[in-house]
This record gives sequence, structure tokens and C-alpha cells, in this order.
Amino acid sequence: MLRENRFNLEFSGKIMPGRDRARARARFAEMFEVHSPARLEHYFSGETFVLRENLDRREGGEYYAKMRKVGLEAVLVKIDVEEPAPVQEEPASTPAAPPEKARKSKNAGTSRKQAAAQRKQKRKQAAAERRKKQLEKRLQQRAAEAEAQAQAADAANERARADAEPPRAPAAESPAATASPAITPRPAVTAAPGRRARVRSRLQLPTRRPIAEGQGLARRSGAPNPYRLKAFRNTAEVRNRADLGREQMRRGLTLGCAALALLLILAGSFLARQPAAPLAGPAAVAAASNGALVLAADGRLLLHDRAGVPQGSLKVSELDIADPAAPMFFLADGALLLSARAEHPASAKRQLWRCDLATKQCRALAGDFSGMATPAVVEHEISGDMMLVDPDLPGLLLLDRHGIRKGQSTHALPEHPVLRLDVGLLLMNSAEGPGISVFRIEDKSFGQQLDEILLLPPPAVALRQNRVWDFQRLGDDWWVTLYSPRSGSAGTYMFDNRWNYLRQVPRGDFPARARLVPWGRKMLLASDQSRKLLRFNAAGEPEADFTSPRLEKLIDARGQARRWFDLGWYAALLVALVAALVGFARAGVNYLRRRVYRKHTAHGAEPLDAEMERIEWLTNDLERGAQLRRTTVSYALFAGGVCAIALGLGASGIQLLALLIALSGPAFALWLLKRSAPDHVGLLGKSVVLVDHRETYHRASGRALHRRGPFLFIDDVIVFLGSRALPALDPATTMKYLEPSLSGCTRADRAEVAVRLRESGHPLARAALAVVAALLFALLLLAVGHLPW
Repeated sequence: MLRENRFNLEFSGKIMPGRDRARARARFAEMFEVHSPARLEHYFSGETFVLRENLDRREGGEYYAKMRKVGLEAVLVKIDVEEPAPVQEEPASTPAAPPEKARKSKNAGTSRKQAAAQRKQKRKQAAAERRKKQLEKRLQQRAAEAEAQAQAADAANERARADAEPPRAPAAESPAATASPAITPRPAVTAAPGRRARVRSRLQLPTRRPIAEGQGLARRSGAPNPYRLKAFRNTAEVRNRADLGREQMRRGLTLGCAALALLLILAGSFLARQPAAPLAGPAAVAAASNGALVLAADGRLLLHDRAGVPQGSLKVSELDIADPAAPMFFLADGALLLSARAEHPASAKRQLWRCDLATKQCRALAGDFSGMATPAVVEHEISGDMMLVDPDLPGLLLLDRHGIRKGQSTHALPEHPVLRLDVGLLLMNSAEGPGISVFRIEDKSFGQQLDEILLLPPPAVALRQNRVWDFQRLGDDWWVTLYSPRSGSAGTYMFDNRWNYLRQVPRGDFPARARLVPWGRKMLLASDQSRKLLRFNAAGEPEADFTSPRLEKLIDARGQARRWFDLGWYAALLVALVAALVGFARAGVNYLRRRVYRKHTAHGAEPLDAEMERIEWLTNDLERGAQLRRTTVSYALFAGGVCAIALGLGASGIQLLALLIALSGPAFALWLLKRSAPDHVGLLGKSVVLVDHRETYHRASGRALHRRGPFLFIDDVIVFLGSRALPALDPATTMKYLEPSLSGCTRADRAEVAVRLRESGHPLARAALAVVAALLFALLLLAVGHLPW
């Protein structure tokens, strides 16, 4: 009987690369009249659906071309249908012979009827023969027309999709010679005459039964689902991979070089910058005679009453000055004298300013005070004269309240000069040792030294604290801070009015270079490196530390702003570094990709529809699942041990989080391998058939096969044969049946294997990428954890 080629149109929800997904889905719904969004989503879920059944070549080609035109990938699956045989008319039955008596009576009439019936039967047979020949002729004509239309449709499809399928090579040997002796070819799927062939579902796949012992390879245990297989196609995208790799390599190099240049610029700017000193304490402290306390910090004057309660704050910009600092103290008339810079116009030179806090007005001292940045100054409460240190002489100056010079002397100045007035004498810390120099203050004899008071308290001598940093009088006692220039240690000691040593003041680990500020009957110890001020009573006993809420708020806000500023710098450097690494990594990967595909020409896979029953599939390793479970358990125990060790070593929270992220990479890789579809390897005569995890197949033999270790690939179809740690195929079966077929294969290099794994999206490539990504993310987290949050 004649057999006609019929096809089913199958669709798995795939959309061609570069096509608009929404437009393709809309055209699909319009083409197949799908009005329900849920039903449309089901068609694109990845499951294979038969859209049209029992199509001839012309109809199948038209549907295939239409779907390719709108960007949908469909598959025409051939089915076998037997043409119904022409119905032959059965010869008319011969009338039954009449009874003997009737035959004798009607002999002449019966003979005439029989002759007529025979003539009529012959005419019917001749007509049936003519109809049979006409039917066969019409069938042949229709088959020829369908073949011509199918060829025209195939040519149009080839031009539309640029995906030429190479012609099938003639079989090297007959099926009887290549098939195993124990294999009996299964009959093709046929349909009853006059009925359509029924499409087999996944639950009705042919049973794969192993052949008898000793008769060859058990060909069914490792076989893939034949109805899900897709042939590898040499598409335009595949042919242009070398050019695409070159273009991507150039983009990666451009990105890497630009990011590297930006990183160098940012790094140079970061190293060359001079950040402002962090705000840790008040820049200057002054106490008025009525008990008011003023702290200068972060461009503000913080005002407190005699009990230390905040009374408000004043921005120094409202006083037309900037950056107030010591020396700062209250004058006899209640004005505040301080050292600052002019804000309008902006000036980098310091000078002395007289400020009235009540009227919020400041003016620079005139006369010889103009433009002078003195480190020490003191006021004579009766005359209003100013005695100060001239850093340009060096020496001492005596100026009246209008800035007119009245006296001058030249003396060696200490590193940090301090001036105090006491009973008509001027006191200054000595530049040569632990002493206090005493000078006259009269106009004519200003600056004449009268005495040198040595301060040798036993604790200071033991610690070699031989320089005076600051000294103040509180009641009848003197408070002196001595420090060691070598060790940096400091101590505060009390002396009576005759400079006899009394006791040491407990200051703990307070910063060495602290200022003494008399505050009523209390003594404060203040430093620009501490937000708290130490408070002592007149006997030198410590009391509760003084803290200003406004100062703490300023310090916290300034610290937060500084942290965000530094964080921005570090983040910019880190982003530039990551961008440079990503760019160069992308360039390197695409360089390998271009090198691999430039020297290799891909070929489309030959169809296996007619030869699927003859393929002998290698069996999978039955221990694969158990081995993966053992590996997972072993790795879990190892990860738990590492985490316990890290906890025992006192790792921080950010370090533990980074460790967990790094350990999660291999765990995720094992999960990917466990749930991934297995690879398949089959033998078809002298050819080897490879089916990867995507269910894409390819076949080749000889040098068209490439191998590197446990990896075997043809073009982009790559399979993993297995190893001891990660089993895949049965080693005994692979060694016995596959190794002889790989004797003439091509040895590939590592770069080619890596590129093929990445191109095909193999589970091993995704697992390796997960491990590397987790490790890099953990390192990035550690780097971020060291930023100044």
C-alpha cells in the first residue's frame, strides 16, 4: 500500500533569540485563537504541546514558516500513516440453483439468465479495475504535487530561518549489520485504514527492555525521552559567535581600561586629600566670673549656666568669624576674647577678637593686635593692659587696651607657652625644664625675670615628666600639668601658694595635652580629644564628669557625616575596582570564546528519527544519587566544623556571615548537580550520539568527536562521562563499549572545554560559577565590613 508522510506540529514555548516576547505571545494567541491568559501562559510553561495533528508536508511547512516568522520555535514531528487501500467491489453472488423440479421446467429460461449475469459480472469487474487504476493515478499525482509543494515550502523556510539542515549521509552499513543481534526492530506507528495516527504521549513511551546477558550493550536503561530531543542547529547565531566574541572582548577591554583609569584617579585623589580632623571634643573652654561656661566646637559657641545646664548655642558665622580656638577667656568687662579667623572676607590668618555674646557682635583688636595670632595672652584686670606672646620675636609684649605697645622683652619660649598673672607678677612655663619663670609687669621693667620656680614632685620625677603643659590657680593652691616629651605621659599635681608639692590629681587615661579651666570652686580638665570634661573639687578629689548634651550631639552628627563621606570614597574605589575586574574578566572570557570558535566550524546534527530504535544507549551509574548524598553529608559536616572553629576563634558577625556565604557556594553547586538532568551517550554503528542536559543531540565519529578528561563534546553539545567524586555513566559500560569508538577522537584543551561548558549552560559550569560567585561575594562582604560605618 502507498504511504504518505504526515506530521504533527509541536511547540514547547520557546521564543527565538532577539524577538519581542510580548509580541510573539500575542501573535501566538491570535494565530491559534487562545483567549484565556491562563491558557496562554500554560502554552509557554516549557511543556511540549501538539498544536496540529496529521498535517501533510504543505500544511506543516506553512504552519512552521508562520511560527518562525512571528518568532516562535516549533518542531515538525513525522508520523507514519498508511493510505487506505482502494475498496474493491465484491463480485455479485450467483443465484442459487432452483430445485430439480423447477430446473427441469424452466431449463431454457435459466440458461439465458445465467449468461446475462455472467456478462454483467464481467462488466462490473472491468469497471472496478478502471476505477482502481484511476485512483492510483490520482494518488500518485497528489503525492507528486504535495512533494513539490513541500520542497517549495522547505526552500522558503530555509531562506526565512537561515538554518540549513545538511543532507543525510548514506548509511555506511545496513541496519541488519549495525543493530545488536538481540534487537528486533519495532514496527513504525501506523493507523488503521481511514483513521488518523494517534500521537503517543509521554506516558506511552516505548518500553526499554535490556537485551539478554552476553548479547551486547543494554541499550535501554540510559536512553533519553525520544519525543523531547532537539537536534543541534548551525544557526546564524552559532556561526557568528567568533565575531560576537571579538566585539564583546573589545567592550570588556574598554570597560576595564576606563574603570582602571577611574580607579587610579580616585586613588590618587584619596591619598592626596587632607581630611579635617574629626570632632572629638571642644576646641576651647572659657568660664566667666559669674559661673557661665562656654565651649567652642564645630563652628558653634555652646552656652551653659553655672550648673552646667545648656542655655543655647550660637553659630560663630553670626559673629562674622570662623573656626574659634584657644586662647579663649572672659575679660574683666564680661566680653569674650578668643582667637579666630574672619569670615567676610574669608581669611586663613588668625587674630584676636573681642565678642559681646549678648549683642552677637565681634570686632578684631586694633593697633599692634591687628593680624597677630598669639598662642598665649592674659589681661591685667585693673589697667586693662594685655600681656601676650609674640611668635615673631619671639618674646613678650605689653599692650594697652587700644593695642598700643608699652613694653617688650625677648625670651626663649616653650613649645606651648602659658601666661598667668598673680599678685602683680607675670608667670610663664619655662622652656628648659619643669619650672615656672617669674617676670615683672611694670612698663619700664616689663619682662625682667625675677625668679625660676622648679617643680619636682616625686611621681613626675619618676616618670620623667619634666615639662610644664599648663598651670592654673584655684583658691590658695596651684594646679600644674607636667608631661614627658619622650613618652607622652602626663600628670596633674597640686602645690600650695609657696609651690610646695601637695598631692597628685587622679586623671586616669585622660589625654595628656589637656587644659586646666577654673570654674567657680571647681577645676575642669578639658581636651579636644575627649567629649567629657573631668571635674574636681578644690581639694583635688574627682567628681562626676561634665558632659554637654549639645556637644555630644554635635560630635555624633559630625562623626556620622564623616563616616558617610569616607564611605562614599571607599564605595567609589570599590565600585571602580569591581568594574575593572569585571571588564577584564569579560574580555578574557570572550577572548577564549573567539579563539575557540574562530578555528572551529559547527555543523548541524543529522536527524535520528528513522534510526532512533537502533541507538544503543550507555547505562547511567546507579550509584550517582547515593554518591551525591554521601558527598552532601560529608560537606555538611565539614562546613559545620569550619563554622565551629570560627566561633571558637572569636570571629565577628560580619566574618561569620562572609564564611557562611562562602560555604553556601559548594552547597548550592551540589544541589544544582543533584537536580540537573543527566547526560546521555549512545552508539549508532561507528557514530557516537551525545545528548546533553538540554536534551539537544548531536552525532559524529572520528576526529569530529572532541575529548578532554571526562568531557566529550561535538560542537556545543557536551556531556560529562563522570568521575569518582561525581559519577554519571556506568564506568564498566563506558570502558567496554564507548572507549573503542573514541580511539580516533580529537584531544581538546582546557580553554575549549571551559568555553563549551559555559556556552551550553552545563550544570557543572553553573555549579562552578556558583562557587566562584559565593567566594567573591564573601570577599566583597569582608571588604565592605572594614569600611568606616
